[in-house]
Amino acid sequence: SFCKEIIDELKLRGLSIGGILSDRVINDNVTIGYDLVDISNGKRIDFLRESAKNSENTIGRFEINKETLKKGIEILLPENQAANQIIIIDEVGWLELKDDGWAKSIEKLIKESTDIILILSVRTEYVNQVIAKFGFKKPLIFNVSINKTSEVISEIIGNLSSSKNTPV
Repeated sequence: SFCKEIIDELKLRGLSIGGILSDRVINDNVTIGYDLVDISNGKRIDFLRESAKNSENTIGRFEINKETLKKGIEILLPENQAANQIIIIDEVGWLELKDDGWAKSIEKLIKESTDIILILSVRTEYVNQVIAKFGFKKPLIFNVSINKTSEVISEIIGNLSSSKNTPV
C-alpha cells in the first residue's frame, strides 16, 4: 500500500516513525479483514474481520475487534510516541468523525505532541470533514491516485527540515 511504501522509505532514511497501519488480509484474492500493525515494532493484531453480524461494532461488512481498538489507542498515546519524529495513522474516517476509533488519540497527539509530523490516511470523501473536525489549518493533502511516493517523501523531509528541534 501507499502508506507502507512511505513508511519503508522513511525508515530507510533513518527517521523515527510510529503510529498504526491498517494492513489488508487477503484470502483467495478476497479481502477478509485488516490487521492493525504497530509501526514502531511491526507487531500485527487482528483488527477487522468479515462478519455476518450487523452491530454497532461493524464497519461495512467487517466486525471491529474491540481489544485491538484499545491496543491501537494505547499505541497512539503521546507518551508512547514521544521518540518519533513522524506519526502515521492509517486510516481515519467515518468512525473518527463520530468521535470513535482514533478520534481521541488524534486530539491528544495534536494537543500534547510538538515538533512532529502527523500523517493521516483519509479516504477522499472524508478529507474536508476530517480537516474541519480536527482543526487543521494548513494541511498538506496528497492523493494516492495522483501523487508519487517520492513527492510525498520530499514534502515530509522538507517539513522535518524546517521544523525546529528535528534533525534530518
